Amino acid sequence: MNIVFSGSADWWMKLLTPDGLGISWLLSWPVLSANLLFFCVRPALFVIFFCRYSGSSFRRGFLALYLPLFALSCFFYMALGLSGLPGLLFDVLLLTLCGYSFCCRLATPAVSLSPLPSRRTAWLQALIISILIFAVNDVCHGILKLFSFWIAVHIPLSWSLLNMSLDTLQVLFQNLLFFFSLLFIHRNFYPDLENGHSLVFATLAVPLLYISLVERTIQDSLYGNTIIFNTDEGICFPVVDHAGILFLQLFAYLCLFLTLAACQHVQKELHHQQILQILEQQRQSQESYIQETHLRYEQTRSFRHDIRNHLTVLEELLNQKDMEHARQYLLDLKQISSALSAPVNTGNAVVNALLRSKLTLAGQADIPVICELTFPNPNPVSDIDWCILLANAIDNAIKANELLPAGQRRLSLSTTQKGNFFLLSIENPCQTKDSHSLSPGIGLSNIQAVMEKYQGKTDITIKNGSFRLQLLFCFPP
Repeated sequence: MNIVFSGSADWWMKLLTPDGLGISWLLSWPVLSANLLFFCVRPALFVIFFCRYSGSSFRRGFLALYLPLFALSCFFYMALGLSGLPGLLFDVLLLTLCGYSFCCRLATPAVSLSPLPSRRTAWLQALIISILIFAVNDVCHGILKLFSFWIAVHIPLSWSLLNMSLDTLQVLFQNLLFFFSLLFIHRNFYPDLENGHSLVFATLAVPLLYISLVERTIQDSLYGNTIIFNTDEGICFPVVDHAGILFLQLFAYLCLFLTLAACQHVQKELHHQQILQILEQQRQSQESYIQETHLRYEQTRSFRHDIRNHLTVLEELLNQKDMEHARQYLLDLKQISSALSAPVNTGNAVVNALLRSKLTLAGQADIPVICELTFPNPNPVSDIDWCILLANAIDNAIKANELLPAGQRRLSLSTTQKGNFFLLSIENPCQTKDSHSLSPGIGLSNIQAVMEKYQGKTDITIKNGSFRLQLLFCFPP
């Protein structure tokens, strides 16, 4: 901040020069400390919290690259007179590029079911984090700059050392407010937003960018970096309503947290809806299993009730030495007993019941099915969770098949186990050309929720018109 004096009392300007007081070694420290806090401490805070928000450890290379680039960018756009939106976009772009290079592109989430490709998701994450950091920084800068101008106007001119230290104090307290604000956001808001849907997180961009732009407009248009003070008339520039601007600054600070709280609430509501959908699927799976079990019980009971009559008929045929009719009768009994068993035997009775229902639907849609499923026993994954995974995967596969001609339809289910690793694969043809155009719905979201529960790996590939979903588990030994 520069204080320019005018009027009849020219001796004030001489008094405020370092040689005038003979303490140049002391008055040089405020300038040096202000530059140190602005060009070193502040960008270091940018890097630290960018790493935290991206879920990455602190990167020294990130800091070593960003510090000189930040200083050069400040001199660059100040020399060109960039302000407002151009300056803000320049700052955001620089931090986004550096942060993506060192943090976001290195992150490999355990589950990859984002509606965007992983590279585009990483770019989006870096961009939103940068916008959030600069929004907080600009709001804190606006509040502290207001106070520093107010103090500069009201303190006596004889307090020359304090006048010279105003910049240092402003940057120092701004960094402190900036640090504690970002720390509060990280502890109270960011976990819900980071673990949520990327599109929910992206909704932060517009309001945060608007808040940051308003702050920079106020700073550049109303305050600037210079105070013009007339020793006879008082302050000449800037003449503003400090109380009104203070209210606007504090309201912007409040809106910042209200925006984060609103996005957090939306994310929690989406999470609750997903839980309700999973519970509904669990209820439907249990209901299907109960109906299947009841049907098989009635069929078995009827068969056991008639078994004596069947044995009597066989005995009579054998006594009459009618081998041909006896053989045919046995074949008929074999078909009846086969109908009482499940179409597949996975080693899990609940899954068998679910597959019987789903494969019946596939058969009605003229979808050939290859089912080679065998589940380990004991199995750390609950029966309900297996039903959620298989029901959603098979339902999606049936829908994709129904969009194709009958001759192109197929469905393949298989499992592979090597040691503690267990892989479930579901493959079917689809009209989607590649994974970039994939738009996961509720089914894939429910699969993702179950895989996160067991810390599993989900992989989706689309190649040559074939969709493959692979679910990898690592079971404890």
